[in-house]
Amino acid sequence: ISADSRHLMSLTALCAKQRRFGGAGDGGWTLCVDRRAMHVRDRCVIFSFGVGFDAAFDLDAATRLPWCEVHMFDPTPQVVEVLSGSA
Repeated sequence: ISADSRHLMSLTALCAKQRRFGGAGDGGWTLCVDRRAMHVRDRCVIFSFGVGFDAAFDLDAATRLPWCEVHMFDPTPQVVEVLSGSA
């Protein structure tokens, strides 16, 4: 296990407050919202890759975690076309 993996697992174990964002299944994720465990004081940044056509997680996180910046990425040509309005 890499040092990064061990760090992430220890953060999960230390997190007293976890919440589900987005829908059930593939459209949602569970995040630590314990600001002390995550060492978040004023803001955080969430990078979401492979959004596809389901931005439920991203929109939910942006609404419920107003101190976080949420950045969504998906280079899939069909997604780019639809979201840019050229489809």
